[in-house]
Amino acid sequence: MYDVKDYLTRGLLFANNALFPRHKKLATLMFYSTNACNSRCKHCRVWTQQPTVHIPKDKIVEIMKSRCISKNTTVGLEGGEFLLHPEAEEILAWFAQNHPNFELLSNCLTPQRLIGSVKKYPPKRLYLSLDGERKTYLYMRGRDGFDKVIQVIKACKDAVPISLMFTLSPFNSLEDMEFVVDLAKQYNIDVRIGIYNDIAFFNTVDIPPPSIIKKMNFTTLSTVFPKTSKILPKITTF
Repeated sequence: MYDVKDYLTRGLLFANNALFPRHKKLATLMFYSTNACNSRCKHCRVWTQQPTVHIPKDKIVEIMKSRCISKNTTVGLEGGEFLLHPEAEEILAWFAQNHPNFELLSNCLTPQRLIGSVKKYPPKRLYLSLDGERKTYLYMRGRDGFDKVIQVIKACKDAVPISLMFTLSPFNSLEDMEFVVDLAKQYNIDVRIGIYNDIAFFNTVDIPPPSIIKKMNFTTLSTVFPKTSKILPKITTF
């Protein structure tokens, strides 16, 4: 997932920022470009926000011209659902031409459009949300989109690197995490694992996590969750 070049680049960036604090460069920059979303997730309530707001393409381009951004800055494009941004096509085209070091995040609910966009404007990495098996997906995300995620994986896995994004929450289980890890193994893609948190931007609510989440320590992930031991190099926490 990460190679020697990635670690060297981050190391040099750290050294630059420490030695030249007035000339710092960003390693990553995330654009939450829209709060429009077609999911109805229990663990993210950005879809409840009103009014709908989009960061204009011109403002994104203006930000990208900042001195703190370099060609090594990895830019993430998400929302909401990024593809619901009215200028999504134009933004992707700009990044493909001017800053190809960008990543795209999606819920896959418009699979044909996503597949077309990825193949036309290939991101450095494609992140797909998947929080469990079919029934859990429907319960947790409020939409029947499981098959659409699989459709996108099959269509894009040989075109761009793909990561599944799994969030361990009060609405799913370790068995769901096991399912997602096994699915990643099946398609030879990696998994990013996060833990539910109360984040104001996403209108989340402060729900006491199950005891298993309180005790979770990803340094002992293979002990809590034995099947991960075979693919730990492909699992990253976020």
